[in-house]
Amino acid sequence: IDPLSVGDKIEARFGGGPEYHAGKVGGVNSDGTYAIDYDDGDKEPTVKRLRIKRPGQSMPKTLVKGMRCEARHGGGMQCFDGVVASVNGDGTYNIDYDDGDK
Repeated sequence: IDPLSVGDKIEARFGGGPEYHAGKVGGVNSDGTYAIDYDDGDKEPTVKRLRIKRPGQSMPKTLVKGMRCEARHGGGMQCFDGVVASVNGDGTYNIDYDDGDK
């Protein structure tokens, strides 16, 4: 995923929700997240790049090996950052989580 710059017009998933909302990049953080200023006046200080897209950009319906993602480890409710390690024939994925879990 390409990096973003301050002032870029974007659409982001406010609060990690499923819907995208229009806004601009207000800042680039040292941890790789972005400060987002939404067109409706809302702001978020730390949004992960994988929750942001450029206007008109479509997000992939399926994941591919090597893609960064958020996934629910063990089917729990909380999502954790990771990378797709492999795509299984049944449409599920094996994830290598950033904290070392698999």
